[in-house]
Order: sequence, then structure tokens, then C-alpha cells
Amino acid sequence: MTNPVIDPEAGRWWAAQLEEAVGHWWVVVWALQHQHFAAFYRGHWEEGGVYRTSKTPAELWSLMREVQHEGRLRAMAARAPVPPLLVEQIPDVLRRADG
Repeated sequence: MTNPVIDPEAGRWWAAQLEEAVGHWWVVVWALQHQHFAAFYRGHWEEGGVYRTSKTPAELWSLMREVQHEGRLRAMAARAPVPPLLVEQIPDVLRRADG
């Protein structure tokens, strides 16, 4: 997938779509000045939390999926709320939106 972000509106749209697709277990923003996405995990983690950055939505999805899997393991061990599993690839509805 090529980088679909060409302006601030598109970046904010993608960030909102990604955040909704992961059930709001992440806060996702488009960092206009740095031209990348930043995602902050809301699930169980040690102090300081975890975040990931990426230039494309598909790449960010993959990074979020890895962290969320680790978060599930940590949450189960701590008997905390467990985030849902994320599908391996970015959801079809978002992939189609990218063209």
C-alpha cells in the first residue's frame, strides 16, 4: 500500500478509522509536522506505556497488532481487561478505502 496521506484531512481521517477499527484500545493521531501516524496503546502495560509510529496505515496496523497481542498476554496474567484479537492484515474496508 502506498502512503495515502497527502494532506491533514486525509491523515486525520485515517487516524480516526484506525482508532475505530481497533475498538478504541489505541489513541491514533496524524502527526502533521512529522508526516507519520502515532498510536498510543490504552491496554495493560508497564508504567510509561507503549506507542508506535508509522508512515502508512497498513504498517501501523501491523505494529499495533504485535503490541496488542503482547498486551493480551499481559492483561490475562494481570486479570485486567483483555483487548480483542486484531486480524492479521488491515481490515478490508480500510484497504478498499485506500484504493
